[in-house]
Amino acid sequence: WATLARASTDYPQAYGDGDRILLARGQTHNGQLKLDARGSDIQPISIGAYGDTNNPNPIILGSSGSPSILLVFPRNITVQDLEINGEGISDQAFWSTGTSTYQNVVFRDLDLNGINGTALNMISSSTNTSGIVFSDALIEGCSISNVTGAGITINKWELESSFFHENIVIRDNTITDCGGSG
Repeated sequence: WATLARASTDYPQAYGDGDRILLARGQTHNGQLKLDARGSDIQPISIGAYGDTNNPNPIILGSSGSPSILLVFPRNITVQDLEINGEGISDQAFWSTGTSTYQNVVFRDLDLNGINGTALNMISSSTNTSGIVFSDALIEGCSISNVTGAGITINKWELESSFFHENIVIRDNTITDCGGSG
């Protein structure tokens, strides 16, 4: 796709098992990538880089007030080998009925810097007694710096308190110069 907006799921394409959204190394992409899609356990959807590994990772330069990458109801998605500037990444699950688990979301080898707000925010919320949780999430090898808010947040706003996120692994990340918690 020529733009992040065109690659987003607001357009009439669907992403599924094993699909990849790859950005060229050495290039800057402006705006937001919004993805409401699910891969499978065996074939996750990948968002990442392609091209000569001697070139720097692709940059997503987000616009003010919107996350650079917005994942909605994510399942089996890997985001890796990108540089994010301007706005961070938001991984969101909002629901009004039922119990849902959003699993196997991986953020690996990302460089999030110069972020206005929170760098990487996983948030779940429901408006009744349903349970929304993240399970088997991994955040590793990321560099987070120069952030006006928090580095990494994993939130849960629920009326029902018996549902909990599970198997969330945060390891081998470097977080510096945050206006809030790391």
